[in-house]
Amino acid sequence: MDTGNEALRIYAKNAEQLATRYETVDADAVFAPLASLLPEAPACIADIGAGTGRDAAWLAARAHRVTAVEPTPGLRDAGIARHGDSLEWVSDTLPDLTALGNRTFNLIFVNAVWHHLDESSRQTAISRLAKLTRAGGRILVSLRHGPRPKGQPIEPLDTEQEIDRAQRAGLQLIERIVTDSRQEHNRQADVTWTWLALEQRDIS
Repeated sequence: MDTGNEALRIYAKNAEQLATRYETVDADAVFAPLASLLPEAPACIADIGAGTGRDAAWLAARAHRVTAVEPTPGLRDAGIARHGDSLEWVSDTLPDLTALGNRTFNLIFVNAVWHHLDESSRQTAISRLAKLTRAGGRILVSLRHGPRPKGQPIEPLDTEQEIDRAQRAGLQLIERIVTDSRQEHNRQADVTWTWLALEQRDIS
């Protein structure tokens, strides 16, 4: 299975339902364990796989300049309708993120995306994210752990392997945080998440 393309197909088909589901999750709860890792405002932030912009809007409300990157038209349109005035919206997708060009960010936020990329794509993606991160900037990426629903485009993730992948891309692990799922159906399935906080130390 081409995990990434299959995920995009499913998101496009179910965009309306997913948009409603995403907006029921409390962004305060998402960011609570990450508060100490966020930059001081105003910072330049990219939310990769922004969905409806729920998390991006939370960051923008705290005086950050946020670019919401979302490849699925239905989710992006729903996000623009809900949060459009506070965000810059870009249609782009991992692993290449070509539309972002040579831009750089103080923080790159990647929530509930990494498990949709196969191993080769994850290597390309982390290298690309490292180049998009300013010196001293950070990447916050969530790793999904737990059973895969039948037929779903979800790759198993090993935390240590992903840390090693990030380090080979020149990033330094500064913290890892294990959290429960925020969505009820995931909690019932015993899905958990590990946040990796990665820092770009390259000042060349």
